[in-house]
Amino acid sequence: MSSSSGAAPDPSSEAEPEPRAGARTAADTRPGTPADRPERAPTDRDGDRDRPEGSPGTRFRLLAAAALASVLVSYLAMVLVAALAGLTVGAGPAPGALLGAAIPLWLAGHQVPLVIDGAPLGVLPLVPTAGLVALAAYWSARVTRRLGARVREDASAAVATLAGTHASVAVLATALPGTPSPATPWAALLGGGLVTAAGAGAGALWVAGPPAWWSDAPGWLRTGLAAAGVGASAQASAGALMLLAALLAAVGEVHARLALAAPGVGAGIGITLLSVCYLPNAVIAAVGWLAGPGLSIGAASASPLFTSPGPLPQVPLMAAMPITRPPAWTVVAFVLPLLAGALLGRHCRRTVREPIPRLYSVVVAVVVVAVGFALLASVVGGRLGAGQYDPVELPPAAIGAALLVWLGLPAVTVSLLPGRARSVRSGGRGRTVGARGRAGSRRGGRAAEPSDGGVDVE
Repeated sequence: MSSSSGAAPDPSSEAEPEPRAGARTAADTRPGTPADRPERAPTDRDGDRDRPEGSPGTRFRLLAAAALASVLVSYLAMVLVAALAGLTVGAGPAPGALLGAAIPLWLAGHQVPLVIDGAPLGVLPLVPTAGLVALAAYWSARVTRRLGARVREDASAAVATLAGTHASVAVLATALPGTPSPATPWAALLGGGLVTAAGAGAGALWVAGPPAWWSDAPGWLRTGLAAAGVGASAQASAGALMLLAALLAAVGEVHARLALAAPGVGAGIGITLLSVCYLPNAVIAAVGWLAGPGLSIGAASASPLFTSPGPLPQVPLMAAMPITRPPAWTVVAFVLPLLAGALLGRHCRRTVREPIPRLYSVVVAVVVVAVGFALLASVVGGRLGAGQYDPVELPPAAIGAALLVWLGLPAVTVSLLPGRARSVRSGGRGRTVGARGRAGSRRGGRAAEPSDGGVDVE
């Protein structure tokens, strides 16, 4: 009997047969794989949203369309506002009158001081301005995404085009014959350009992300700007709470002023809408009152420490302005700015580990908040006719200096308390992120970003 001398074959060494053409493999039959559907060839429509428009002619058309659309839509919005205002006083919907009345409204939305029947009007509502800023942000983000969402090439072009178009149209609006409320060309140029640039810049950066140099900025600078948002929100909330408390305390005066200024239903709706449009102005005035310098309307002035009586406009919001000697408990109002400063310092303390960068971030945040509210105070104040209510003043320098003190002292104190920076969860292993961490994605995603090189991320 003969026996086989060769070794048994190793099954693992045998090569697997190659699948025949068109056969389904194991990878094709796993869950979620459309194995029975043929693969579609890419078309020109794929990636249109992410593909940058590089042709100069295409870029010009996109930028021009966005700029003209932003002007047209904002102007039509003011036509609707004019129509609504006319209906509240019983005026008929005359198209010519509406188109003419929308021009000064459009300028007022860009914070361009007007002249009505020879009387200057510089105290303009902020709600229409916020609407125009939002429209500019929308169109800027839209065209920036279509162009390719690059900061230097696309975002800057979108901001410059929209701001330049609005500024040019604003200047042309002052030269139209028969304009009921003329304005100076320089004021129209600045107002139309700056208001639109603010909104367009925000929209473009939201899509394109921060510029390249932002990732190389010191961590304490980025933390300071984030803390400035915390402090500004807290201060604005304090002003809104104080305004609400003042209106509730004078609810009878509010009703009396509303009945006197608007005896009819339509006029009552109109004066209510006007008050709503001026609500942000009143909040900023309340912040100035909390800071200490207060505000003045003609001969009347008010602050937590002193008041000066005088005539006030018959507007329901004016009931919140104290006209008598402030009681002793009003000094408690100074606690609110102190709390805002403490929140600001707490944010820096929980975010930055090293004490010196922490102080730097506190200084940045306090200065940004103080300067920001000082600029808003300068916007809110202005001329109000040429009579007994003129002018409306919120001293910007005094408000900014007062906020530096009220916010800075508690912020520095809280930031120097013992403790360590908080740990930020990123869903993985612990690591320390340096100051070069990139914030935001190029397509508008907002990734978490460390605020200082000494922040631990778990």
